[in-house]
Amino acid sequence: MRDALEARSGLSPEQIDTLCAFGQALIEKNKVMNLTAITEPQAVAELHFLDCIALLRAEDFSGKRVIDIGCGAGFPGVPLKIAEPSIELTLLDSLAKRMTWLREILPQLGVEAEVVTARAEEFVQTRREQYDIATSRAVARLNILSELCLPYVKVGGAFLAMKGALAGEEMEEAKRAVALLGGMIYLCTDINKKGALYCAVWSLLIAQCAYESWCFLELQFTRYGHPLNMASPWAVLVQLLSGAVFFAAVYILLARQLPYKGEYHIGPRQLFSAFFIGILFMVQAAVLDNARAEQTPLSLTVTILIGQFYFITLLYFQSELFKKSAMEKEMNELNLLYERQRQQYQVARQNVQIINKRCHELKVQIANLRKLSPEAVPQERIDEAERAARLYDANRNTGNEVLDVVLTEKSLLCESRGIQLNAVANGSCLGFFEAGDLYALFANALDHAVESAVQVSRPECRVIDLLVCVRQGFVVVNIISPLRPPEQQASRSAQYELKVIRRIVQKYKGTLTLEEQGEFFAEKIIFPLQK
Repeated sequence: MRDALEARSGLSPEQIDTLCAFGQALIEKNKVMNLTAITEPQAVAELHFLDCIALLRAEDFSGKRVIDIGCGAGFPGVPLKIAEPSIELTLLDSLAKRMTWLREILPQLGVEAEVVTARAEEFVQTRREQYDIATSRAVARLNILSELCLPYVKVGGAFLAMKGALAGEEMEEAKRAVALLGGMIYLCTDINKKGALYCAVWSLLIAQCAYESWCFLELQFTRYGHPLNMASPWAVLVQLLSGAVFFAAVYILLARQLPYKGEYHIGPRQLFSAFFIGILFMVQAAVLDNARAEQTPLSLTVTILIGQFYFITLLYFQSELFKKSAMEKEMNELNLLYERQRQQYQVARQNVQIINKRCHELKVQIANLRKLSPEAVPQERIDEAERAARLYDANRNTGNEVLDVVLTEKSLLCESRGIQLNAVANGSCLGFFEAGDLYALFANALDHAVESAVQVSRPECRVIDLLVCVRQGFVVVNIISPLRPPEQQASRSAQYELKVIRRIVQKYKGTLTLEEQGEFFAEKIIFPLQK
């Protein structure tokens, strides 16, 4: 732990000592309380401490009043306070056990912080707009998180939400909520080198276009006998207004369209072609400068400008083409996964039928053995065989054959991985689903929950709850599982599972809500009841 902090944190030896002490206390307490799924000292340093203090590069925390909402085991608030002692810190969470531990450990470390056990939506009534900065890490999706956190922030303050690979998608969801709450998303640095180079090409070309447009406007004023005097206030005002209109148009019509789901996925071919088009554009820009200096006829100047407009248009259509290709590739992968799961239903159905048949035969044989004398077969052996039969006799009777198959299959999977699956399901309300769709929906939802549960170190916390019922004319599906560690939330398998679920939910005109509730993750699905 210490080596990683010394090499990459830039903190003083005293601050590193405090962080190491906090890390050791966290690991020890985690043996009896579920504080974190990350238990290796090196991983705690890299995935908790270094990740949290990276916020210091996004905002000036010096002397600021900061609230960490949904702090859990103290992240990112405690590492930030240790790295920047001038912070006036409030730690807020609704889980009393964790907050009690923080009240005990922080004074031992010499860390001053207000530790509050309350729900964010209730505590805000006494602390509205009283903080310079609000932070949050691994609490909820950004649209929900904005409603909880922004009311705490002063006018002119900042809300820093730590997000992973799905940040772009969450920002798109949250734009309306942030705007309604008086906020603005002004910084998101989730871009790789290829994406940054691609944006640099676009920036260069747009800046050159702005410069040439102003020069062309200046030229027209001169041609008509009204040369612009840039020393006069009105000429400066015209330049500022025209620049504002130009860049606003670029942002609305172009900049927001370039990313795919808020992110840049730039491959070598797209980057190379962008560089090639950029070089041709800048060559024409150099020709235009020479033409302007030599008083070239207006027709030639206009021709060169049209040529540059053509290159900009070509670069835009190239971007759209690659975006469309990426969308098609993702859709094909999703369709392939979806079809495989539809086919898997028939295989799973046959397997469950075979298991149920064998279990029934085994139970009959055990009943016959019980009729024999105890000397022939010891009673403990019979009890052991009965327990084994009961283990595989996971047949469910929910009123829907497809749901029975899914729950039987996943019950056996959970049993093999030490996970407790609690299911209360009225499958009779799911008759309007196609068999393949229903299997894919519950199989993906439960697989996502199982993969979350296996990340939990404490066996008693490996619990999945499933509820299927009808309420006020709607079919309600709730699945609650342990919350995944932040580094596991954006895994490829998790993303595809959720995409398949969203696709099926949209097909049947339902709604999907994903919520992080403390140390649990909830998938809430609602469908209109169909006869």
